Amino acid sequence: MAQTENSVTAYDVEDWKNKGRTQMSPAERESWLNEGQLLLTDYAEGIEREWELIKFYGQLLAAVADWCIVFLKGAHGPKWTDGQELNYKRRRIEYQQEEMITHGFFIPPEFADLPPEMDVNYMRGRENIKKNAKAALKQILENPDYQFVADHASFLGRIQTACMRIRPDEVTGRVGKLQEAVEKNDFPGMRRYADADPVIAAAAVCRAEMEPALDDLNPF
Repeated sequence: MAQTENSVTAYDVEDWKNKGRTQMSPAERESWLNEGQLLLTDYAEGIEREWELIKFYGQLLAAVADWCIVFLKGAHGPKWTDGQELNYKRRRIEYQQEEMITHGFFIPPEFADLPPEMDVNYMRGRENIKKNAKAALKQILENPDYQFVADHASFLGRIQTACMRIRPDEVTGRVGKLQEAVEKNDFPGMRRYADADPVIAAAAVCRAEMEPALDDLNPF
């Protein structure tokens, strides 16, 4: 695995040890020790080289695996498309290949070719992303708690909302980002915000805190 010729192996070291168990003259013993010093030095350097190769090979393998995961399942970046993410990971693979060559290792044949460069607008499952985003937006807009928050948010100022665990603008702001993403075909944005459950839960908490504050504005 060290990818070097005539490298010293554990078998060579064992042979040298066995040779030392035989009867030798003082001169032969000294020659044997000198040989062993060189042999063990080369063996230690070979082990260090093996570990270096394992490190580089592992980094290259991880970079390839990352690319494959995004290609098969899509990315989860809030701003990048899958195409942008794949091209970034492709550059990482290329960098790891260059690092191996720079340090004197050859690229394993199965990883010699770079993956294709992707269209920057590529998104895996783009139709499902938009479908899920629209469904989430519809679910939120039809939710009574969200409707209450949206309808009454303008009645409360900063003083009334400062101590709330979840402010009205935090709820409506996230929904506004989802609406904007759907309107502009922003697929990373749709994927990021297309989860109705946390918004609906936040709206319920916000409404529970808004109602007493609104009652204080209308004491009669």
